[in-house]
Amino acid sequence: MINNLDLSSFKSGIRLSSLFSSVTKVERQGSRLFASCPFHQEKTPSCKIDDEKGFFYCFGCREHGDVFAFLQKTGNLSFPEAVERLASMAGVGVDCRRRGSFSYEPSKAELAECRRQQEAVRQERQVEQKRSWEEAASIAERVWAESISIEGTAHPYLEGKGVDAFVLRRTVEDYEFTSASGGGLDVFAGSLVVPLCDENSKLWSLQFYPPRKKADESKWPRFFMPGGRIKGCFYLLGGESERLLLAEGYATAASVHMATGEQTVVCFSSGNMAAVASALRRKYPACDVFTSATAGAEAAREIIICADADEAGLKAAKATGVKYVYPKFDDGGIERFRSLAGSTTSVQPDARPSDFNDYANVYGFEDLKKCLMKI
Repeated sequence: MINNLDLSSFKSGIRLSSLFSSVTKVERQGSRLFASCPFHQEKTPSCKIDDEKGFFYCFGCREHGDVFAFLQKTGNLSFPEAVERLASMAGVGVDCRRRGSFSYEPSKAELAECRRQQEAVRQERQVEQKRSWEEAASIAERVWAESISIEGTAHPYLEGKGVDAFVLRRTVEDYEFTSASGGGLDVFAGSLVVPLCDENSKLWSLQFYPPRKKADESKWPRFFMPGGRIKGCFYLLGGESERLLLAEGYATAASVHMATGEQTVVCFSSGNMAAVASALRRKYPACDVFTSATAGAEAAREIIICADADEAGLKAAKATGVKYVYPKFDDGGIERFRSLAGSTTSVQPDARPSDFNDYANVYGFEDLKKCLMKI
C-alpha cells in the first residue's frame, strides 16, 4: 500500500516542466518558466510553472494544480490512475486496480502548503491583473488621444440606432492589440470609440464599434481592448441631475439621456451593473444604491436602473437592490420594430425588441420620456 511519504517522495522526483514539455512548448522568461497552456488555445505562453513548488497556474484560463492535477487533466485520469502513472515514471510499482493497493489522505502540512500555494497564486494573479490593466490603460490613453471627436450620428452604428455621439471619438488608423493571455484584436480606421472610466475619471479601457458589420451579423459587433479593465468601469452621459439613470449599452444609455436630459451611465453589460452601482456610490456618497435614495441626505441622488427586458438584464437589475424599470412592448410595437428591418442597419426581420433604444425607435423619444418620467 502506498502512503503519504511514498507519494511525496516520487512526486518530488518528477519535474513538472518536463511533463509540460512532453505536450506543449515551455520557455524561460527571465527566472520563470512559462508554457503554452495545453488546456486552451493561445498565441502567447501564459501558464506559469514552478518546479520548486511543483505547481502550475494559467493566467489565461486559470487552470492550476500540481503534477497529479496535470496528469488528471491531460490524460483524463482519476486521481488513483494519476498516482499510478506518476509512480511508473518514478520507477515505483503501484497497481491501483488491486483492492487496498492505494490509500491516501493529505497530511495537515500538505493541506497547509496547498493553501499557501493557492494564496500565493491569488496574490500573483492580482499583481499580474493590475499590471495588465495598467498597460492597457496606457495604450487606451494613446488611442483615445489619436482618435478624432465626432458629433451627431457620424458613424453607421449611431445612425442605425438613431442616437447621437456624446463626447465619443472615431479612430483614424488601424490598430492591432494583443494580451498576455494570447488574445488579440484588430481595430480598423473609422471605428467608434467609447471610453471606460472609473469613479475617479481614470481611463482604463476602450470599447470599439467597427465602421461596418458583415451581412450575416444580426447585431453590430463591439469589442473591448484585450487585457483592459471592465469591472466597475462606466461612461457618463451629461451633467449631474437629481436622478442617475443606469443602462447596459451605449445606444440604450444615449436613448435614455436624449429622452430625459438626465445624467445617464453606460454600464457596458448586465453583469457589470452591480459593480458600477457600487462605484457610483463611492463617487456620489449621497446616493444609496441599495435603497434608491438616502433619506434626509442633502442633495440625495436617486439611482434608477433602466434594464433590458430580457432574463439577464432583469436578473442583474434585481441583484442591485435599486429601483428599476424595463420597456414593455405590445404586439403592435413588436411588429413595428420588425418593420424597421428595411430602414435601419441594426434591426433583423425576426428580432424582438428588448431595450429602451428599441422603445425609442418604436414609440418615439417623447413616449420614452413619458415612460421614464413616471418612475
